[in-house]
Amino acid sequence: GWAVAGALCSLGWSLGAVLLQLVFSERLQLVRAGDPDPNTPLLTQLASSNTIMQDLALLDLALTAEGQGGEAAWRRAAIFADESGRAAWGPLATHMLGEVREFTLALAAALPSAAADAAAAGRAGAGAPATVRWNVLRMSPSTGLRVVSREQDLAAWNVRSKYYRIGWCLRGLCGLTVAAQRGEDRYGVVLLCEPALPDIVLGLLSAVLALQQYTKFMTATRSRHVSKLERLARHLGLVSTAITGRITNVTLQPVEEVAFALEAVARNCVNRLALSYGDKLRECVLREARVKPAYGSMADLAALLTSMLA
Repeated sequence: GWAVAGALCSLGWSLGAVLLQLVFSERLQLVRAGDPDPNTPLLTQLASSNTIMQDLALLDLALTAEGQGGEAAWRRAAIFADESGRAAWGPLATHMLGEVREFTLALAAALPSAAADAAAAGRAGAGAPATVRWNVLRMSPSTGLRVVSREQDLAAWNVRSKYYRIGWCLRGLCGLTVAAQRGEDRYGVVLLCEPALPDIVLGLLSAVLALQQYTKFMTATRSRHVSKLERLARHLGLVSTAITGRITNVTLQPVEEVAFALEAVARNCVNRLALSYGDKLRECVLREARVKPAYGSMADLAALLTSMLA
């Protein structure tokens, strides 16, 4: 009896997982070819409070930005159709760039430089009465490390929970700006309207640099806090010691693996922009960027862009 019940339960879970995969593999159809206003449904879903619909809308936008011909080209033309950029390009690019910036700031707060600044500020205010720290984290459910700060735990949560969302934002921004360079942006909204190309490139470069530093930091931290059981598993070859960048489960894999894979996506986007715009991209970013980068100095980001243009 118990064996039959267990088998039926396992079968039910397996069947449910397969059906769920079928549901989430279907692309969200926000508009149909020939709709008079293909941008409004997309903007409506992005402005909604339903995070699942937001994610599906971002996926649809990323696929539209990267699509070839047909419906994708028609929808991109609708995004670039308003010469003021306020109807579609501005809201869409602002939303995606805001997601990337918020994510980058969360990573930057977890890096040692931010921790050193916070410690210095704490020493400056040493004369203030001490507060009771009753909720100090001792074990992080997000990183698997024994002692982390709140910022590190929040950064790990962002990397895991927003892995797909940030990837779609990066691909959407890159795809639209590359399409503009191909001549699809007849009014030049990517260059003339906010957020403009320099600010977008700066946001992508800042994300690349933050992800790179975060991956290094978490890898070094994990190597210092590895348990005896994990050391034994690595010695026996049961656990890989290399960061492959292949993501199969953002919940089960180490956070540095997930961050490294997302860094590869961001680097690929910057490389596509560098290939499309060429050497003039660096001068454009240095001269016309209006927004302060979320992470890294202008010199660091310029050096990173130069290395990608080489």
